[in-house]
Amino acid sequence: MARSFPEARAFIFDFDGTLYDSSGIALRLIAQRPLEAFILLAERKTRASLAGCDYGEAEAYYQEFFSLLARRLHKPARVLRSWYFDEYMPRMCRVLKKHFRLRPGCLELFEELAPKRTGDPFKF
Repeated sequence: MARSFPEARAFIFDFDGTLYDSSGIALRLIAQRPLEAFILLAERKTRASLAGCDYGEAEAYYQEFFSLLARRLHKPARVLRSWYFDEYMPRMCRVLKKHFRLRPGCLELFEELAPKRTGDPFKF
């Protein structure tokens, strides 16, 4: 794949769905914390509402994401940001690691995309 895009400076992947065949992950996440099911649903709906939007940088995206999520859940954005990064994402990673496998070819792709030993970690 990297050879198909010789001018590319970066590739962005999401874990659930792209790198992992994660069908059924929502049920596994809910099973971990059933009382948070409504928060997970709001998170998914909020993320879906932002699909295709370009914010230019991660922090701008997260500001919009947590602002919208806060309105949906009537909770402070800073509380939801903390929940997301300190609880939800670690849980997502544990569930992916335990119950799902990388799609075929992912490891080879990452090996191909890995920075060569040039001294500059951002130079391919």
